[in-house]
Amino acid sequence: MCNFNKTTNVYALDLSNTIEIEKTNDKIAILDTDKLLIVSNENQNPYARENFDNYLKQDDFNSVMPETIALGENTVLLSYNHKTWNSSLKLLKLNEHSPLTDITFPDSNTDYAVEDICYQSGNYYVLLTGKPLPDTNTSYVYKIEEGQTTLSSLVFSTTDFYARSIAVDVFDNVYLSDSLGNIKKFGATDYSIATDVGTRAGLKKMLIDLGGILYTLSNDGLSRYTQSGFT
Repeated sequence: MCNFNKTTNVYALDLSNTIEIEKTNDKIAILDTDKLLIVSNENQNPYARENFDNYLKQDDFNSVMPETIALGENTVLLSYNHKTWNSSLKLLKLNEHSPLTDITFPDSNTDYAVEDICYQSGNYYVLLTGKPLPDTNTSYVYKIEEGQTTLSSLVFSTTDFYARSIAVDVFDNVYLSDSLGNIKKFGATDYSIATDVGTRAGLKKMLIDLGGILYTLSNDGLSRYTQSGFT
């Protein structure tokens, strides 16, 4: 059972053990080594405390913590045993004191590793590596509408690019990167066509703003990608 506590003290957070920070509209999710914090500013005014619309929610999931998260409008997608063949996904509903809901994977006869997850415009995107045979790796990109619990909508798959991370823009273009930091863009008009974006050594994170601009965090620091390349 998720037991989020509500408070208006959102200004004294200890971020020293932070693993990941996600933001969607008026909410910020902060995952650290022993808890998940959800900070919400529902009225867009952090100083309007008289109506108690600013709050912090916290849960330690009985010490069984996810490795990474994606934050939606009213839910959080949690990834456990990330990047292993024992991967699992669970959905947390922010507006309800309800148990975590398991996400059903598409094929029980295939081993899957959850490589990465992200959120864009009402949908979660899940990057899976499938292992139908010991020597075969296929990268799958699934889309799941927020609130749903089954990975049933396959966006595309590829055997030509062993993807390890994903970002999706508001135009449904999908950006994938591999373990070497090579980034490819799969255009929404035809996902079978991939465009080389570039390489960022030691790539740690890809993010896309509402204008469709790609940002990367890598050994080179924070970079911004435009048609002329990375800056």
